Amino acid sequence: MSTEDIAAVAAIALTEDGHEGKGYAPVGPEPLTLTEVVEHISWVTQRRISYVETDRSPIRDALLAAAHHPKPPSTTASSMSTRSLRRTGCAQ
Repeated sequence: MSTEDIAAVAAIALTEDGHEGKGYAPVGPEPLTLTEVVEHISWVTQRRISYVETDRSPIRDALLAAAHHPKPPSTTASSMSTRSLRRTGCAQ
């Protein structure tokens, strides 16, 4: 998919009604790996760019650990909103 194609889709999605809250996954004529994407970007920009696959385990483990130990309710946005509503008498 060319940058012109992406720009055309973005222009329509941003300026015409009916696209609010929707997501689009533009695709080209063939699926590409991230390595192939970087090769294309390198060729177009005439700059040497590399894609390095990293081990996803550490971030996955950290996210799972965080999910098991959520922040106390007093620091979450939803509880702060509820407290604000209670102060104004809009929530019980």
